[in-house]
Amino acid sequence: KHQLIESHVRLYSIEHSARSSGVEFQTRPMRLQHPDDDLGGMLLLMLPQLIVHRVDPWSPLWPQGRRKPTQSAASGFAFPDIFQRTADVENGSRDGCKPNEEGAKWTPPTLSQVADRLQTGQLEVICLVEGIEPTTSMTVQARQSYTCDDVVFNAAFQRCVARAQDGICEFNFDAFHELMELPNDCGLVVQGMA
Repeated sequence: KHQLIESHVRLYSIEHSARSSGVEFQTRPMRLQHPDDDLGGMLLLMLPQLIVHRVDPWSPLWPQGRRKPTQSAASGFAFPDIFQRTADVENGSRDGCKPNEEGAKWTPPTLSQVADRLQTGQLEVICLVEGIEPTTSMTVQARQSYTCDDVVFNAAFQRCVARAQDGICEFNFDAFHELMELPNDCGLVVQGMA
Protein backbone atom coordinates (compact mmCIF):
# COMPACT_ATOMS: atom_id res chain seq x y z
CA LYS A 1 0.00 0.00 0.00
CA HIS A 2 1.07 3.56 -0.68
CA GLN A 3 0.32 6.71 1.28
CA LEU A 4 -1.17 9.69 -0.53
CA ILE A 5 1.36 12.42 -1.25
CA GLU A 6 0.56 16.05 -0.39
CA SER A 7 -2.75 15.03 1.19
CA HIS A 8 -4.92 17.80 2.59
CA VAL A 9 -8.44 18.28 3.92
CA ARG A 10 -11.21 20.85 3.40
CA LEU A 11 -14.64 21.21 5.01
CA TYR A 12 -17.74 22.85 3.56
CA SER A 13 -21.24 23.31 4.91
CA ILE A 14 -24.36 23.27 2.80
CA GLU A 15 -27.47 24.83 4.26
CA HIS A 16 -30.61 23.25 2.83
CA SER A 17 -33.25 25.48 4.41
CA ALA A 18 -35.00 28.47 2.86
CA ARG A 19 -33.63 31.84 3.95
CA SER A 20 -35.00 35.37 3.79
CA SER A 21 -32.92 35.91 0.64
CA GLY A 22 -34.73 33.02 -0.99
CA VAL A 23 -31.55 30.92 -1.39
CA GLU A 24 -32.32 27.34 -0.45
CA PHE A 25 -28.85 25.86 -0.88
CA GLN A 26 -25.97 27.94 0.47
CA THR A 27 -22.42 26.54 0.42
CA ARG A 28 -19.85 27.99 2.82
CA PRO A 29 -16.27 26.94 3.58
CA MET A 30 -15.51 25.92 7.15
CA ARG A 31 -12.19 27.15 8.54
CA LEU A 32 -9.98 24.48 10.11
CA GLN A 33 -8.03 24.90 13.29
CA HIS A 34 -6.35 21.48 12.99
CA PRO A 35 -4.78 20.89 10.61
CA ASP A 36 -4.40 24.63 10.15
CA ASP A 37 -6.00 25.69 6.88
CA ASP A 38 -3.64 28.69 6.72
CA LEU A 39 -0.92 26.08 6.20
CA GLY A 40 -2.93 24.19 3.56
CA GLY A 41 -4.72 21.71 5.84
CA MET A 42 -1.97 19.18 5.20
CA LEU A 43 -2.36 15.62 6.52
CA LEU A 44 0.03 12.74 7.16
CA LEU A 45 -2.25 9.77 6.64
CA MET A 46 0.00 7.12 8.20
CA LEU A 47 -2.09 7.38 11.40
CA PRO A 48 -5.71 8.42 12.09
CA GLN A 49 -6.24 12.18 12.03
CA LEU A 50 -8.67 14.35 13.98
CA ILE A 51 -10.01 17.33 12.02
CA VAL A 52 -11.01 20.37 14.14
CA HIS A 53 -13.40 23.15 13.11
CA ARG A 54 -14.06 25.64 15.87
CA VAL A 55 -17.59 27.02 16.22
CA ASP A 56 -17.09 30.79 16.45
CA PRO A 57 -19.01 33.78 14.97
CA TRP A 58 -17.56 33.08 11.49
CA SER A 59 -18.62 29.43 11.53
CA PRO A 60 -21.67 28.26 9.55
CA LEU A 61 -22.54 26.25 12.69
CA TRP A 62 -22.88 29.44 14.76
CA PRO A 63 -26.51 29.68 15.98
CA GLN A 64 -28.56 32.04 13.79
CA GLY A 65 -30.25 33.64 16.81
CA ARG A 66 -26.85 34.79 18.06
CA ARG A 67 -25.87 36.53 14.81
CA LYS A 68 -25.98 40.28 15.02
CA PRO A 69 -27.34 42.08 11.91
CA THR A 70 -24.73 44.86 12.20
CA GLN A 71 -21.74 42.57 12.69
CA SER A 72 -18.51 43.76 11.14
CA ALA A 73 -15.98 41.43 9.52
CA ALA A 74 -13.89 41.78 12.69
CA SER A 75 -16.57 40.25 14.92
CA GLY A 76 -18.45 37.75 12.75
CA PHE A 77 -19.43 36.70 9.26
CA ALA A 78 -21.78 38.56 6.94
CA PHE A 79 -21.81 37.66 3.24
CA PRO A 80 -19.63 38.48 1.23
CA ASP A 81 -17.00 39.13 3.93
CA ILE A 82 -13.87 36.99 4.07
CA PHE A 83 -14.08 34.03 6.44
CA GLN A 84 -11.96 34.49 9.53
CA ARG A 85 -11.63 32.56 12.78
CA THR A 86 -11.09 33.19 16.48
CA ALA A 87 -7.84 31.19 16.47
CA ASP A 88 -6.27 34.04 14.44
CA VAL A 89 -7.04 36.51 17.25
CA GLU A 90 -5.68 34.14 19.89
CA ASN A 91 -2.33 33.67 18.14
CA GLY A 92 -1.95 37.37 17.33
CA SER A 93 -2.53 37.14 13.57
CA ARG A 94 -5.26 39.79 13.68
CA ASP A 95 -6.90 42.24 16.06
CA GLY A 96 -9.95 41.37 18.12
CA CYS A 97 -11.13 40.11 21.48
CA LYS A 98 -10.99 36.50 22.61
CA PRO A 99 -14.24 34.92 23.81
CA ASN A 100 -15.10 35.62 27.47
CA GLU A 101 -12.45 38.39 27.51
CA GLU A 102 -13.33 41.89 28.60
CA GLY A 103 -14.62 43.74 25.55
CA ALA A 104 -15.56 40.53 23.73
CA LYS A 105 -18.94 40.66 22.04
CA TRP A 106 -19.58 36.92 22.17
CA THR A 107 -19.33 33.78 24.25
CA PRO A 108 -19.18 30.24 22.87
CA PRO A 109 -22.59 28.68 22.11
CA THR A 110 -23.90 25.72 24.06
CA LEU A 111 -23.97 22.27 22.53
CA SER A 112 -27.77 22.40 22.41
CA GLN A 113 -27.59 25.66 20.41
CA VAL A 114 -25.19 24.07 17.92
CA ALA A 115 -27.40 20.97 17.70
CA ASP A 116 -30.43 23.17 17.05
CA ARG A 117 -28.52 25.06 14.33
CA LEU A 118 -27.62 21.78 12.61
CA GLN A 119 -31.24 20.62 12.74
CA THR A 120 -33.12 23.83 11.85
CA GLY A 121 -30.60 24.91 9.21
CA GLN A 122 -30.65 21.42 7.73
CA LEU A 123 -26.87 21.72 7.55
CA GLU A 124 -24.75 19.15 5.80
CA VAL A 125 -20.98 19.10 6.35
CA ILE A 126 -18.89 17.86 3.43
CA CYS A 127 -15.35 16.65 4.16
CA LEU A 128 -12.94 16.44 1.21
CA VAL A 129 -9.59 14.66 1.53
CA GLU A 130 -7.40 15.05 -1.51
CA GLY A 131 -3.92 13.90 -2.41
CA ILE A 132 -1.69 12.43 -5.10
CA GLU A 133 -1.52 8.67 -5.58
CA PRO A 134 2.24 7.99 -5.85
CA THR A 135 2.17 5.14 -8.39
CA THR A 136 0.19 6.96 -11.09
CA SER A 137 0.69 10.59 -9.95
CA MET A 138 -3.07 11.07 -10.29
CA THR A 139 -5.04 13.26 -7.93
CA VAL A 140 -7.43 11.30 -5.70
CA GLN A 141 -10.33 12.82 -3.81
CA ALA A 142 -12.46 11.18 -1.11
CA ARG A 143 -15.71 12.85 -0.02
CA GLN A 144 -17.87 12.20 3.01
CA SER A 145 -21.14 13.90 3.91
CA TYR A 146 -22.43 14.35 7.48
CA THR A 147 -25.85 15.59 8.62
CA CYS A 148 -27.25 16.23 12.10
CA ASP A 149 -28.13 12.52 12.33
CA ASP A 150 -24.41 11.64 12.17
CA VAL A 151 -23.14 14.03 14.87
CA VAL A 152 -22.40 12.63 18.33
CA PHE A 153 -21.98 15.13 21.17
CA ASN A 154 -19.70 14.62 24.21
CA ALA A 155 -17.79 11.71 22.73
CA ALA A 156 -14.25 10.87 21.68
CA PHE A 157 -12.85 8.26 19.33
CA GLN A 158 -11.56 5.04 20.90
CA ARG A 159 -7.82 4.68 20.84
CA CYS A 160 -7.04 2.48 17.86
CA VAL A 161 -3.23 2.80 17.71
CA ALA A 162 -1.01 1.26 20.37
CA ARG A 163 2.57 0.09 20.86
CA ALA A 164 2.97 -3.68 21.02
CA GLN A 165 5.28 -5.37 23.54
CA ASP A 166 7.97 -5.66 20.85
CA GLY A 167 7.76 -1.89 20.24
CA ILE A 168 5.95 -2.08 16.90
CA CYS A 169 2.99 0.19 16.26
CA GLU A 170 -0.26 -1.80 16.03
CA PHE A 171 -3.46 -0.53 14.43
CA ASN A 172 -6.81 -1.92 15.66
CA PHE A 173 -9.19 -1.55 12.70
CA ASP A 174 -12.11 -2.83 14.83
CA ALA A 175 -11.83 0.26 17.08
CA PHE A 176 -11.34 2.77 14.23
CA HIS A 177 -14.94 4.07 14.18
CA GLU A 178 -15.75 3.32 17.83
CA LEU A 179 -16.69 6.16 20.17
CA MET A 180 -16.51 6.47 23.93
CA GLU A 181 -18.80 8.66 25.98
CA LEU A 182 -17.38 11.69 27.77
CA PRO A 183 -18.84 13.74 30.66
CA ASN A 184 -21.71 16.08 29.65
CA ASP A 185 -19.77 19.23 30.54
CA CYS A 186 -16.68 18.52 28.41
CA GLY A 187 -17.93 20.63 25.48
CA LEU A 188 -16.66 18.30 22.75
CA VAL A 189 -18.41 17.40 19.54
CA VAL A 190 -17.17 14.38 17.64
CA GLN A 191 -18.36 13.25 14.24
CA GLY A 192 -19.19 9.58 14.26
CA MET A 193 -18.59 7.81 10.97
CA ALA A 194 -21.14 5.16 10.10
